[in-house]
Amino acid sequence: MAARPRIVFFSSGSPMSQAALRAIERDVARVITPPEMDETPECDLICIASFARIVPRSILSRASIGGLNVHGSLLPRHRGVDPLFWTFFDDDDEAGVTLHWIDEGVDSGDIVAQRHWPLPRGTRATDLYMRQATEGADMLASAIATLDTLPRTKQDASLATHDPSPSQHTWRIDYATWPAERVWHFLHGMSPLRRDLLDADYTPEFTLTNDAPARPPGTIETRGSDILVHCKDAIVRGKRPPLRTRVKRWLTRTS
Repeated sequence: MAARPRIVFFSSGSPMSQAALRAIERDVARVITPPEMDETPECDLICIASFARIVPRSILSRASIGGLNVHGSLLPRHRGVDPLFWTFFDDDDEAGVTLHWIDEGVDSGDIVAQRHWPLPRGTRATDLYMRQATEGADMLASAIATLDTLPRTKQDASLATHDPSPSQHTWRIDYATWPAERVWHFLHGMSPLRRDLLDADYTPEFTLTNDAPARPPGTIETRGSDILVHCKDAIVRGKRPPLRTRVKRWLTRTS
């Protein structure tokens, strides 16, 4: 299209959402937050990055071209609201970000572009997320500059994984089969973002030791300021927060 598109951007306020908005803001006619979805005006294009609600047909139809979404995984893998968590939980050896057309499903629309890279052991989820935000914003800006020629590559539904919100607690660390190195990679990676990975308070720093486990796999032992996570082949060591912090968290949970 010759004229610049009129874009409505759905914002969650997350860093990924903000990065995408900054990349395309000169073409954004209006920013919509989740409670305002019904107020979406007629436009050329709806753009989304890190938005936890499904866009219904009644709203998507207000965009003459359709909608584009930045999703933090290599679709069709890790469809759902928290692909970052499942990338670490499922021990993926690569990560990436996908730009896709929005349809009525959950992250199931045709793919426009993807970028992927190796996921080194010990990567922090915060670092991965910020790279996804940067790469996703760049892909979105590039796509808007070439709207007339954007591809539509169908996702292979047979390869799709549909992941629920981790907050539903449908997951657990399988200490009986996971080696200590995998437990460490998951805990060290996700601990800056979550406090529910273990049945103990911890600081966001874990180390992989060569110590032989002295207790059954899955035993969480507190020893002074240390947390010892006994795995099947070694121990993962973490740190407990100061007493004042632990008390404050306990009061928050019980209030």
